[in-house]
Amino acid sequence: MDRKSLLINHFRTILLALFALLAVSCAEDGVDESGSEPFLKNNPLPAGKGSLRVLAIGNSYTIDGMAYIGEILKSLDVDKSTYSLYGITVGNSSLQYWSEQVSNNNEVKLGHFGGARCVDLDKACIHDILSYDWDVVVLQQFSRLYLDYNSYNPSLRRIISYIRMLCPNKEVTIAWQMIHTYSNDNHLNNGLSSDERWGGIVSATKQMMCRDGIDVVIPTGTAIQMARHSVLQTDFDLTRDHTHLCYGVGRYIAAATWVQTLFAPVYGFDVRDAKAVHTLTDAEKAESYAEFLPSSSVPVTEDNRSVCLDCAAEACNHPFSLTE
Repeated sequence: MDRKSLLINHFRTILLALFALLAVSCAEDGVDESGSEPFLKNNPLPAGKGSLRVLAIGNSYTIDGMAYIGEILKSLDVDKSTYSLYGITVGNSSLQYWSEQVSNNNEVKLGHFGGARCVDLDKACIHDILSYDWDVVVLQQFSRLYLDYNSYNPSLRRIISYIRMLCPNKEVTIAWQMIHTYSNDNHLNNGLSSDERWGGIVSATKQMMCRDGIDVVIPTGTAIQMARHSVLQTDFDLTRDHTHLCYGVGRYIAAATWVQTLFAPVYGFDVRDAKAVHTLTDAEKAESYAEFLPSSSVPVTEDNRSVCLDCAAEACNHPFSLTE
C-alpha cells in the first residue's frame, strides 16, 4: 500500500472512530435507563429470505456454538450455497477487547465455519470485514464479566455503532448469544450453583435487551441448563473442562439453538426435524481431557439426538425459564 493510500485509510479510521464515539455519546445522553428507550432499534431477521450471511464476534464460547451448525443444516437439506457462516474469535475476549479492535481497525483472523465463502480472506482489518453484506452479526460478553451488566458499555454500543455504519446492509440484524454457565465444580462460580449463575445470566441479558435493544437472543445457556436437568447430564455438567462445552452433545445443543434462532425463521424449518448425529472425531477425542474428565465427550446418537434438539427448541420458545 502506497503512502497516499495509507494516509487515506488512517484518516478514514479516525473519522469512523469519531463518528462512533459521537453516536455512543449522544445515544447514552438520551437513553432512559428504565429501558423505555433502548440504544438500538434492531432490525428483524430476514424471515423467508432463504439465504443468510452470519458473522459472529466473540471467543471460544462462540466457537462452541458454531462448530456443528453446518452438520445440522445439512441434515435439514439446507443448500450450503445459500448461507455463509464466519467468526472472528479470540480466546477470553470481551466486549471491551472487541471495542478496542474495532476502534483501532486492527487486523484480525477470520474463520469460516460453514456454507459458501462470501469473504475470501483469512485475515483483514476489522473494518473491511464489517463492510461485507452481512445479514446478522452475533455478539456476546466474556463469561467472567457476563453477570455484570455494567461491564457491557460503552463497549457494546460502540461496536453496534460501527456495525451499523460499516455494513452496507442497512437491514442487518444484531443478535446476542446468551452463554452457558460453568460447571458446578468450577472455582469461578464464586459459590453460585450453575442454576443460580444461569439466573444471573438471564438477568443481565434482560437488562441488555431493555437498555441496548438487541432483541434477537440465542439462548444457548438456557438450552444447556435444561439439558443438565435431563438424561443428557454428565459428571462435569456437559463441559469438557468445567468451562467449555463437551464435544458431541454439548456443542450439538448449542449449535441447534443457533440454528433454531437464526436459520429457522429464514428457511422455514423446525430444528427438531434435524437428522444429524455426531461421531466424535479423532481430534475431539485427543482434546477432550479424557484422562481427567472421562465424560467430557459424549457422541450424538440416534438415541439422544431428540433430547438435544428438544432442549434447543424449548430454550428458543422459553429463553428465560427452565421447562421440563
